Amino acid sequence: MMEIDFAQFDDIDAIVRIEGECFMNEAWTREMIESDFFKRSIYIVTRNELGVPIAYLSMLDLEIEGEILRVAVKKQYRRKGVAKRMIRFLIEHLKANGYQQLYLEVKSTNEEAIKLYEHLGFMKFNERKHYYGSGEDALNYILLLD
Repeated sequence: MMEIDFAQFDDIDAIVRIEGECFMNEAWTREMIESDFFKRSIYIVTRNELGVPIAYLSMLDLEIEGEILRVAVKKQYRRKGVAKRMIRFLIEHLKANGYQQLYLEVKSTNEEAIKLYEHLGFMKFNERKHYYGSGEDALNYILLLD
């Protein structure tokens, strides 16, 4: 049974490995993750049956709103609802703590993620043409929490 919870500093090694596997040449460095971990951020991990992190989510905490910065799931655990469960866990936490909205940005070519976000109730409110270095567009989404 997989377990979802808030990440601890001891989880950073696993988060760095997941980040590298999922984002490869666009991966955040250990220094970036550690710095982000101690700023206004919330990190959530999903652990496998052995307690080893197999996925993580990071969110910039802006007190009454948040912005999901990263969602990463190890390859062998994808398409099993892991990302959906982490985002739902985050949404419930935010609602219970009075947050009003949750934002995220996604590449327009990431169709699987877009389907997931829209399924969870996120609404597209902006598109940035050729935003990424690769020339891909960025889509901005919002979820109203109240």
